Amino acid sequence: TKLKIENMQLKPITQQMKRMGGVAQALLSDNTFDIEFQGYLSNHAKHAIIALDRLDAPDSRVQGYWDQYTTLTPYELPLHKLELDWQTLQPATKEAWTEWRGKKIEWQRQAALMQAELARLDGNTDQLVKEYAPDILSGMAGSLTHGIIHLGWGID
Repeated sequence: TKLKIENMQLKPITQQMKRMGGVAQALLSDNTFDIEFQGYLSNHAKHAIIALDRLDAPDSRVQGYWDQYTTLTPYELPLHKLELDWQTLQPATKEAWTEWRGKKIEWQRQAALMQAELARLDGNTDQLVKEYAPDILSGMAGSLTHGIIHLGWGID
């Protein structure tokens, strides 16, 4: 069953928040690491950077957290570095995305498709969510918290 989203309006909350610090912006632009590691653990490095920045942590604290977490996580396991280069990556087709969604395969190509779709929609995140959320929300239960964090972050 598909969820139907009608008359959904997302408020531009970024206008209400302070401008993100330079160190945090730079770290959020770092695309070195996979969103998962050791096959099933979630990489929360960027979530912590956003939280620390919003708590007005000094840049040294933000950078220190990043350096420590990306060297060795609290699980005493290293993060997994991405194998594909974002600059040369071919986005998934819509057909491939339909087959791959909800599976732990080709996530970079799926993410690249969403970026391409966002560009097609002139950056209209409201429309992107309306078009794609119905197909993916029912499959998010397995990783609900992580998926919702990323959905909210993407909308933000």
